[in-house]
Parts: sequence; structure tokens; C-alpha cells
Amino acid sequence: MRNMNSDEALIFRFLNGELSADELAEFRERTVKDEAFAQQLSAASASVKADYDLKQRLRNIGEDYEQESPTKRPLPWKLIGIAASLALVIAFTFLFNQSDSSRGEALFAEQFEPYSDWPYTRSLESSTSWEAAVRHYKEGNYEKTIQELKQVEDDEFGNPPLYHLCLGISYLSLSEPDAESAVVFLEKAQSSGSVFTPAASWYLSLAQIRRENLETASEILQSLSNSQDETYSRKATQLLAELEE
Repeated sequence: MRNMNSDEALIFRFLNGELSADELAEFRERTVKDEAFAQQLSAASASVKADYDLKQRLRNIGEDYEQESPTKRPLPWKLIGIAASLALVIAFTFLFNQSDSSRGEALFAEQFEPYSDWPYTRSLESSTSWEAAVRHYKEGNYEKTIQELKQVEDDEFGNPPLYHLCLGISYLSLSEPDAESAVVFLEKAQSSGSVFTPAASWYLSLAQIRRENLETASEILQSLSNSQDETYSRKATQLLAELEE
């Protein structure tokens, strides 16, 4: 189990009634102003309530046991107490692990913006699928974008790196991002060594973050931060700093 961060420790103290009057006033003010913190508190409260319900059920089992077998053997209250305490530990372990695992999703939502710099190249002049895909993309219809792009093979498209980049980003742009599919195409675009490699690296790092592969994402961002592309190098450096917090 990882160590609690400052917010988790604060919520833990609140749930245990350990905050002073001043701390409690600040705590309540923050739940109003900080939506993410309020959601974290809500999740913690639900987890503790579930633990309370479990302990209550254990207590009820003990009472039923006493009523049904008052003379057979002593009630194992010590074991029940241990079980209840273990349930609390499990509840908070689950909560904090969930908090950690949802970090990638939050970072992805914060950083992701659909790619908008679609180029016009001679190799794509006659591609009606490309024209239709770009039109659907600009309209925000990413499902149709993917359908249009997948009507042709990448080696028939005239510009495979761009084809892979478009598909990868389209998968990330869905209302429910498909990071698994995005990684497949973005890795191909990244390894092409083309002018699209920096953009592919950036979106690949976001796809890995969405998948909670934070170490893999950090490696990609570290390499991108040292690239010659000023825009993506700067973005990579900033996101690396967030991941290291």
C-alpha cells in the first residue's frame, strides 16, 4: 500500500473527527470550491460507510450467534473485531489505490486536445476517404472518421505516418477514449521518423497515461522533451513535472 498524500491524510483525519474548528472550516470551504476534492471526499465517505455496514453485519452475526447458541461456546468477539479492523484497512487500501489509478484518467482529461493541424499534401489529393475523414473529424464525429480511414489500407493511403497518427488521435478523441487501439497506431506513427513523430510521441504518451502506464509515458515524454520540436518539447517538460509531483 502506498503512502497517503496530503489530501488523503486530511480526509482521513476528517472522517475520524480529528480536525480542529479552524481546520474544519477550511475543509468545508474547500469542498465547495474544489470539485475534485469534493469527489474524493465522497468516494472516501462511501468507502467508510461500506466498512461501517460490514462491521454492523458482523455484529449482527454475533448477536444471532448468541441467541441461537447461548451455552455451546463463547462468542468469538475478538475474531470479529479483527475482521472488522481488517475490513477498514481493506476499504482504505482500495480507496487510495483507486485514487492512484484514476490519476491517469484525470491527467489525460486535463492535457488532451484533439489535433487540429491536419496538413494538405499532394499524396492525398485524390483520396476521397481522407477528405471525408477530415470533414467528419472537424465536425467532431470521430466514429465516422475512423470508419473512413479504415476503408483503405495504410500502405495505400500515400502517407502511412499521417494515416496512423490520424487513426490514433481519432481513437483518443472518442467520447470514451480507446487508448488501447490508439497506442497501436500511434506507435507506428512515432517510429516512422517522419515530421509527425513529435505529435505522435505526445499523443502516445497521453494514451499511455490514460492506460495508467505512467512510467512508460514518462519515458516517452523524457525523450520528447529533448527533441528539436519546441512546442512538443515544452509540453512534454511541463507534463513530466506534473507526473513527478
